[in-house]
Amino acid sequence: MLKIEEIMAENNIDKLKAELLAEEFPQLQIQYLISKGDTGEMYCAVQQKLNRNVSLKVLPIEHNDDEDRKRRFNREAQALSQMSHPNLVQLFDYGENEYFSWMILEWIEGKSLHKANTENGMQVNDALALVCKVCDVLSHAHGLGIVHRDVKPSHILITENGEVKLSDFGLSRETKGDSNSLVSASGDKFGTAEYSAPEFWSNGTPIDHRADIFSLGVLLYEVLTGSRPAGVFRMPSELKPDLDPRLDQVIVRAMQEFPDDRFQSCEEFMKAIQEVIDVPYVEKRLVMEHTVHAEEGQAREDVREEMVKDEIDLEHQLDDDDQDLDYPAKRKSVLFIDIAIITILIALVALLVVWLVR
Repeated sequence: MLKIEEIMAENNIDKLKAELLAEEFPQLQIQYLISKGDTGEMYCAVQQKLNRNVSLKVLPIEHNDDEDRKRRFNREAQALSQMSHPNLVQLFDYGENEYFSWMILEWIEGKSLHKANTENGMQVNDALALVCKVCDVLSHAHGLGIVHRDVKPSHILITENGEVKLSDFGLSRETKGDSNSLVSASGDKFGTAEYSAPEFWSNGTPIDHRADIFSLGVLLYEVLTGSRPAGVFRMPSELKPDLDPRLDQVIVRAMQEFPDDRFQSCEEFMKAIQEVIDVPYVEKRLVMEHTVHAEEGQAREDVREEMVKDEIDLEHQLDDDDQDLDYPAKRKSVLFIDIAIITILIALVALLVVWLVR
């Protein structure tokens, strides 16, 4: 049996629990407590025969008589045993004893999306690619009739190599017609309200895979803007002007109040995101600017041609006006000639009459 002092790393495990863990899992060397929540406690451990790190998830002894929690824990193990996907935390073993229900899971060396996003934020394309991977693994789960029901950044792990792993199916349930399942018989609520679809909190409302799509919409909003939407929220492109405005519509549709108004599948949601990825916003903006410049150049050319045309028309008009102005002068000159001729003729007639009289 391992020394209790070795098990009680960082004083995160009390002595009684450390003794029980050492007794019940002699094949494991417990390192430290990772997290503790409604769905169980997670420990880092070393599987000594294989010399590899694993995660040990247990339903603590204080909850072992809680049938509701025990059913949820067992349901998670059953759900994980049915699924096989590169973006899913792998289940190695499962069982229960007098003190614990337990699972041995793949160890993920990395950090949660919540921590990564809080510390450094994410580039837009990285965020969109990550959400697409979560869509893909959820589509796999939905195809098997399983809805996660607790999609949020702390349940998405990012490995040191940048791989994405969806974890914690502790609230998972079959997608076929289950009613309100985040409220226990005693009225206790589970899950995280900020990411939960409205139908989770309505008594008797059927829950299906589209509840996960709502949660994905909230998650996408958060990784893009750094904040969670609440109430009447501002569009992501208003908070981050460099974001493609098309993402506003993707998120709004995913977060519709009524499931029938949302994307009807994760594949449809992922396709909408990929359409934005295929034409990045910077490139689209450059194309738009090029088009604007071309239109402005054409407009300037049209104005120039119009001005030239106006100048030509003006010249023609001036020529016509000049011709109109010369006409009276020409007419006056002709009149003078006519008078002169008539005067000469009269003089000749007068001379002829005088000559005849003589």
